[in-house]
Amino acid sequence: MLISTLLCALVTGFVFTYAVIVMPGLAKLCDKKFIRAFQVADEVIQKNQPIFMIVWIGSMISVIGTMITTFFGPYSVETALVIVTGFVYLLGV
Repeated sequence: MLISTLLCALVTGFVFTYAVIVMPGLAKLCDKKFIRAFQVADEVIQKNQPIFMIVWIGSMISVIGTMITTFFGPYSVETALVIVTGFVYLLGV
């Protein structure tokens, strides 16, 4: 649960920063430069950032693991909340 929380918080921070800072800046570019900026960012993520991929994919794997572990544990309100929250996170990411 702790690993899921940490990785999800890192992904959330990334998405929030991207939405609040990067996208408004990119919105000021013309279409051609906008597309090029996305291509360059995508290239950096795919080739030079294994930590990003570990955090992004790791968050999904850890959430699925937490959901499975919780599902097979004793049933409680927390069990339902973890499973529902996990599905919401996975749909959003």
